[in-house]
Amino acid sequence: MTYAYKLFCIRAFYLFIICTSTVLICSAQATNGKLVRLSKDLKPINTQNLTKKIFISSRFGSHFTWMWRPKERSSTIGVLGFDRDQPLDILFSFEDGAGAKYCLPFGAPPKGYTCLDNVEVTEGVSTLNVHFRAKSFEGDLQIINPFTPVQTLDDTSNLYLQQVPCFIVGIQLSRANDPVTFFAGLKAIPFDEAKETALSWWKYDKPTKGLSFSNSYQYDEGLSLIALSINNTILTKVEGYHGLKSTLQRNQAQYFGLAGITQNGLLKDFASGRSLHSWIHNRFPTWSSIEIYTRKNIDLILSKTQAFEDLLTKSKLDFQQAHLCALSFRMDCANSFLVRTESGQPEFYLSEGRFRHMSTIDVSMEAEWLALFNPWRLKLQLDQWAKKVTFNSVQVPSGREGRKVFSNTEGLTAAEFGPLIFHDLG
Repeated sequence: MTYAYKLFCIRAFYLFIICTSTVLICSAQATNGKLVRLSKDLKPINTQNLTKKIFISSRFGSHFTWMWRPKERSSTIGVLGFDRDQPLDILFSFEDGAGAKYCLPFGAPPKGYTCLDNVEVTEGVSTLNVHFRAKSFEGDLQIINPFTPVQTLDDTSNLYLQQVPCFIVGIQLSRANDPVTFFAGLKAIPFDEAKETALSWWKYDKPTKGLSFSNSYQYDEGLSLIALSINNTILTKVEGYHGLKSTLQRNQAQYFGLAGITQNGLLKDFASGRSLHSWIHNRFPTWSSIEIYTRKNIDLILSKTQAFEDLLTKSKLDFQQAHLCALSFRMDCANSFLVRTESGQPEFYLSEGRFRHMSTIDVSMEAEWLALFNPWRLKLQLDQWAKKVTFNSVQVPSGREGRKVFSNTEGLTAAEFGPLIFHDLG
């Protein structure tokens, strides 16, 4: 990344902060059963005009990431951890009154289905909006990443909303000649309970009417598809996909949840070998706990997420700046980890891609512009750096002595140059 581009990023986000300085006192408004409204300054992208594009949405603090590649008709999911992203077979399909069947390009279309590849995607701060058109209907599907500012980790009400490991999937038709049947489903892999040899299985949580998908023989691990609008939803299967089916009426929004957890929320600090745990796992250890929370608080989740999304609308940024702010926020979420140590102390990390370096100076310094919405993370970041300050002689591993980098000089001491913090702390 060039210095000029970095400077542009910082200036653009600085404008965002100046124009949205009222974020911490903004009030949430009712959603009235509608999808999240995005800034009109965010221009939709027609996926047919793209050669290769990845849309990303991530839950803050957990690396629960959903990446969508529309040109490849594929999705990738990652749940809690480095290098654990895997293909996600997910189907969003429609059947109109005449029996015509369509699907969105989130996965390979089943036999007999027409894939609606000509979709328009708008990338908001918290929400990806996918606008689709078929002969007899038209509408929007949204991948909503719930978010609201949190002042301290003691603000558990907002912290739960910000970090519950669940995406909200909203669907609404703006044009329809007749009611349309909508299906959201995940691919099932056959499982032999007697031998426990398959990679994944399905389970149905009858008490809460939720659909659960596990990628191991452990019950509460992997993905779960949740019906948040249960009055008009049934459990069924379509062409090898198990999922939830409902009937859509024009201008009537319905919501589903895609939750992801691990059995114990365990992460690994590769630098020290310590075991770390997801901070939010104690509150949401099971699919049922996620489902009960999201269903009970769906209106609050949507209204507070709308209030956060409205900040970009009110900021008066141009398209490039608004797009950059939205992308920067979602990328920050994708690389953020809020964890607890075995003694119960909170720690916050930003990962530097797949090199597994944690909280490097350059990446973290730029990302801390986002501390406006989470002031607590700045303190945790500074505390972590303080533990890494070098006051004594620095021993540099072999292979780096030949690099003419000032801070990597072997034998560098604080007595000569003052306290030091190296770039790659991880």
